[in-house]
Amino acid sequence: MKKAQDLGAAVIVEPMDIPGTGRFATIQDPQGAIISFIKYE
Repeated sequence: MKKAQDLGAAVIVEPMDIPGTGRFATIQDPQGAIISFIKYE
């Protein structure tokens, strides 16, 4: 998240653990696109 923020992204949903699945986060890039990430366990 730090690198994305340094490059101008806004954090919409802070990284969080989802039990039985993995980690999840959502950011908005400087042009306005909203991107969600899921890292599966």
